[in-house]
Order: sequence, then C-alpha cells, then structure tokens
Amino acid sequence: MKKLFTLFIIIIISSNSISCLEKENKKYLPKGYHRIELDVKNNITKSFSFDDSKFSFKIPDYFETYSNTNENSSKNYLEITLYNKKHNLSFILNYREIQNNLSKLIEEAYNPQIFNTADGIIETKDEEGKILIYELKGNVANPYLFHVTDKHKHFLHGMMFVCSDPKKKCQINIDSLQPIIKYFEKDMYNLINSLKWSQKETNDVQF
Repeated sequence: MKKLFTLFIIIIISSNSISCLEKENKKYLPKGYHRIELDVKNNITKSFSFDDSKFSFKIPDYFETYSNTNENSSKNYLEITLYNKKHNLSFILNYREIQNNLSKLIEEAYNPQIFNTADGIIETKDEEGKILIYELKGNVANPYLFHVTDKHKHFLHGMMFVCSDPKKKCQINIDSLQPIIKYFEKDMYNLINSLKWSQKETNDVQF
C-alpha cells in the first residue's frame, strides 16, 4: 500500500512538472501573424493585341485584368494590370514591339531607384537570354521584376506590386507578406511559362 501511495505522488509531481514546462515554453513562442486564406488557382487564358502583334498567357481567375495604350518617348506601348483585390497585390506588365532597340528597351524597363531600395538582389536568367527575373530582398514594394522576349519582335516587362492600391491601408512588412508573395510568385512563373507570341516561327518560352 505504501508503494502504491509513493507511486501516486511521483505521477502527480511529474504531471505538474510537464505542465509547467509547457507553459514556460509557450512564453517564448514567437508572435505569429494572422492566418492568410489563399484562393484555389483556376488558370484561364488571357489574350491581348497591340498594333499587329498578339500574345497570350495563363493566369488564375482571381485577377481583375485591365489594359490600355500609353506613350513613352513618343513610342506607344500596351500596359496591362493584373489586380487581386483580396490581397491588394498586382502585376504591372508593359508590352513593346522591338525595333532594333532591345538593349534600350531592357535599360528603360528597370528603374535604378527600385534596386537601390533593396537589401539584396537575386538574378535568374535562362541560357538564351530570353528571360530575366530579379528578386528584390527587404521591405520593397516590388519584390519581383522580370522581362520576357523572343529577341526579335516581342518584349514584355513586368513587376509584382504589393500594397498596390494606395487608398487601402497596407504596411509593407516582408515577414508578414512573405506567404502572399510566395503564393503569387507561382502565378508569375506560370505567366512566363505559358506566354505565347503571335509569330508562328517563335517558340514558346519555358523557364
């Protein structure tokens, strides 16, 4: 009987010790962020025309799509906005036709001030020089910049834009936005991989 009583006391003490340990551990758990609900990706094909060119790519149907013709340096170009209202994130795309000026188009596509705000830059490109992607580290509004070209006629430049609607309350905190950025990063790669130009002799680009 004495042994049973002693065993009972040991069990109670052990249970209390484990409970205290769990409570102590909980004190040091990092503060988490709100759970983010992400939509199912249902890809659809979007087609665009500009002058005598046509192209298309696939994006999920949770993007609102807007396009209009703008002018820069006396040259017209097509601007496309893919906007996700739920997460206040968008892709801004500019399409231009190449007229023996590919190097100039690439130079004009990237604003040095954007790169200066980054804590670091990761560059990724394909062997043929048709795809270039910049990943910008730190609290930046444009975590991804990229362009795709066939090097002959078509040039498409794009950027991911977090907190894209200034009318909405949004703080650029990369730690809290990282799950969203990674989620939409897949859409960027899918856009690039599904891109098709109008010219029959131009092969689909793949990354």
